[in-house]
Amino acid sequence: MILRVFTFMLCSLASPGRKDSLPCRGNAYLGTKTLYRPQQPTHTPPPPGYLPVFINYVGRHGARFLTGEGADAAILKILSMAAKEDALTAMGHRLKDSMTIFIAMEKNNYGNITAKGMQEQAGIGERMRKEYPSVFRGNGLTIVTTEAVRTRQSEAAFLKGLGS
Repeated sequence: MILRVFTFMLCSLASPGRKDSLPCRGNAYLGTKTLYRPQQPTHTPPPPGYLPVFINYVGRHGARFLTGEGADAAILKILSMAAKEDALTAMGHRLKDSMTIFIAMEKNNYGNITAKGMQEQAGIGERMRKEYPSVFRGNGLTIVTTEAVRTRQSEAAFLKGLGS
């Protein structure tokens, strides 16, 4: 069981571009924790004589840090206990060191979006403005977000990309 938790944690820390570096299988990178990658370079144009006049974009916040301390601290606690008992392998020590760094990066950032999350949202705004310029010519803009900090941060990054 502990080996499975460690393997999952290792996969959690993996970079999607480095499938060969950790014991993750294929593209199974954490589902909702997978980074957003635009899939389509261009969109279907409107029929001749028509211009888009409205976009209803419903999106989620950008890539974020963990929402709160939890499994990360629990794993480090287990690894620290094992280290005190001299029960860690070399890989276990490397994992403990990695978890210490990981938790230090998360500290004071729980719930915030990451720099990558800001880039994701700005990119969405940029692509919208580029693909549908007629929609954004003095027609107004309404954005609704939740009160969560990460959604406000995502909104600001999206608007920056949109050029607002």
